[in-house]
This record gives sequence, C-alpha cells and structure tokens, in this order.
Amino acid sequence: MYYFPAAFVNGATIYTVVEPGDASFISTPSGVTAVSVNSVNLLPFFLVIAAIAGATLGSLYTRRMRGKAVFGPLRRGRAKALAELLRVTIKETITAAAEASLPEKRALDQKQPAEEITPAVDVVAEKPPQETAAPSDVRQIGTVTKYELIKYLRGRRLLAIILLTVITSALILVVPPAAGAPFDKDPTDFITTVLHFVVALLVLSTTFFGADAIVSEFESKTGYFLFPYLIRKTTIFLGTFVASALVSVGAISLYYVIQVLSVRVIDGSIPVNTGLSFAYSLVSLLAILVVAYLFSAVMRSSVYSIMLTFFTFFLILPIVDALGTIAKFKPWFSITFANGISQYIFQNPYPTDKVLSATAPLELSAAVGGTQASSIVQYYPDVRLNLVVMAAYFVVAFVFSILLVQRREM
Repeated sequence: MYYFPAAFVNGATIYTVVEPGDASFISTPSGVTAVSVNSVNLLPFFLVIAAIAGATLGSLYTRRMRGKAVFGPLRRGRAKALAELLRVTIKETITAAAEASLPEKRALDQKQPAEEITPAVDVVAEKPPQETAAPSDVRQIGTVTKYELIKYLRGRRLLAIILLTVITSALILVVPPAAGAPFDKDPTDFITTVLHFVVALLVLSTTFFGADAIVSEFESKTGYFLFPYLIRKTTIFLGTFVASALVSVGAISLYYVIQVLSVRVIDGSIPVNTGLSFAYSLVSLLAILVVAYLFSAVMRSSVYSIMLTFFTFFLILPIVDALGTIAKFKPWFSITFANGISQYIFQNPYPTDKVLSATAPLELSAAVGGTQASSIVQYYPDVRLNLVVMAAYFVVAFVFSILLVQRREM
C-alpha cells in the first residue's frame, strides 16, 4: 500500500499477494479487499517550492544584472589557492635541491693531503647534514586537499548545499502538519519516510563538488600553473577527490543529524540501525562521487559533465528502477536502487521481494469494457549484493578516472 499509492487509488481491489518463488503472477484469489486512499492536498507544498525557486532565480538574475558575476569569487578563490600551492611547492623543491648539493661540496672540501694533517691538531669530523627529501606525494595530496577546502569555503557551493539541506529538512517537518497529515508515531516509519530524500541530497552533493572537479582544471587552463612542476596529475586528482568527499560527507552528516534529532524530539526515541543506515549512505555517496569524477575526466566541458551527472542519478537511473516494478526485472545494477539499503535497514525483518496483483476500479472497468487486471513487483535491494555492486562501481570508476587524467593533455 505505501509503495504504490497510484495503483490503489479510488477504491482499487487487491486480488492476491504471492511470494516471488511462485512461478505464476496470477493465482486464485484468497480474498478481496477494497482499499480507499484519501487524496492529500499538496498545493501548499508546491507553492512553497515555487516561492523558494523564484526567490533563488530572482537573486541570481539581480546579481548578474548588477555586473557581479555569480562565480567570480569561486574563480578568485581557485586562483589564490593555486597560487599559494604553487608557491609552497616551488619553495620546497628549491630548498630540497640546494640542501641535496651540500654533502657533495663538503666532501670535496674535507679531502686534504695526508702530510698536511699533524698529530698535534685535533681534527673534529663534522657530521654531514641530513638530506631534506623532496615533498612526498602524501604531503602534496594534503596540500591540494587543504586549498581545495579553502576554495569551497570561499565559494558559494558549500553555502548552497547547506541551505538546501536545511530547507529540505524544514519542508519535511512543516509540510505534513500543514497538509493535515500527522507524523508517524513509530520512529522507524518516521525516519524511513524522511530518509527517502537522502538520494536527492547525494546527487546534489556529488554534482556540486565532483561533476566538474577535473574538467574545470583543463577547461579554465588552471592546470598550466601546476602540471609543469613536480606535482603529479594523480596527486591533484587524489587531493581534489578527498576534499570533495569530505565536504559531501559533511552535508550528508548534517542531514542525518537534523532528521535523527527530529525523530528524537517528536517520537521520543532514536531507531535502531541508524548508524548502519548512515554508513550505507556514505558508501553510496562515494560510489556516486567517483562516477561523477569519471564523467568529469571524460567530458570536455563543465556544463556537459554537470548535466550528465545530474540527469544520470536524478532521472535516468530512477526511471530504470521504476520500470523494474512494471517489467518485472530487479535493477540490482543501479546505484540509486542499491541506496535503498539505507532506508529499508530499519525494517525488522528485512523486507523481501513481493508481487502485487490489482484490478482497476469498477467505473474504469466499465468504461473500457471489461475488468483490467495488472501486477506489479516491489523489489528490495539485497544488502550484500548491492554493497558489492557499489564497491565495484567505486573501484572501476576510480581506476579509469586516474588513467584518463594521466593521459589527458592541456
């Protein structure tokens, strides 16, 4: 009933519910139950969304018309971060090269003829200075991560994702009471409902912080400041990825904290497996983020990379997941389908696949000239299988992204 509201509206009749082990989808009816679902007026919800979208677009348009580029501070922040990184790297490289030549010079100066050394003179052997190694890859990755985080703090994307997280959480808590729908008294049902929106937040975070992370270095030619020096492309890739992952994890953590506190205040307890749900969401986040980096390494334009990332995870894969319920195939290969683990893990026992058969209302059946029966399937992601699927996405996309970045030229 909860997962297929459209199939049971206006007095639809349920014929049977069978387990997937049954070979046939149509069996003898064991009972007929008439279910009526009252429609909820969602007009206030859409009005709130329209108002927020209008205010945002109006603000952006006003800034543009005033001659203040929306992404100007982001470019300045990136230029400052790159300049500082370049200065630190050049300084460390020159210091290491200068100090590395000192032992050879001291060794030549200390080579004296044997007759010039007299027993009356105490010769104190000077300890050769320790060589200063060139900056390690780990240190350079930390430096890149540091200045990428500074770039995010100076830009507007981090502020945007924080505002979206807070606004989404506020709408979840305000709209249901305004529409006359009380909150679930069961904490498990309540948090399962609110976590349905975590997928949208995952997609937005990866789009903001991963979709153009690589392609922007080539498109804006900022790589010219770094690639000629002793900084590997792999180092830049890893430092940027770590920074993107940290910011995205922070956004997801903020959403979970708000929702868990809301459930605690409204229902008085925190559901079991909340920590597991958060861990599964982080696994899904990393899988989606590394695929976004792969798109960024392949595409030649930031706009195309952002659009491909957003529509793949926000539109294409969810459509494939929905078609699976109608065409009766389990989309186990989909990352968005696998992310359902973070929501269904609260249910005890963990749900299994079900086949639901339904008929159209009597009025509609009379209009079309007969009874119209149909069946739909509710699939649930298998925990072990889909964790393996997300790990496979991460490893494959990560390896291909590094290979593409190494072979790509300015």
